[in-house]
Amino acid sequence: MDLMQDMNVDFREGTYLYERQRFLLLEQAIDYAESTLRARSRDRE
Repeated sequence: MDLMQDMNVDFREGTYLYERQRFLLLEQAIDYAESTLRARSRDRE
């Protein structure tokens, strides 16, 4: 699954904006994963 396609961002590969957008999406994905894991470990306790 390519997040860039889902978001309909038409930045060309390698441009500053494209890289920045990809980095921000990656950060969001990581934050989401971390909070999901925290919630799951709370449920187990």
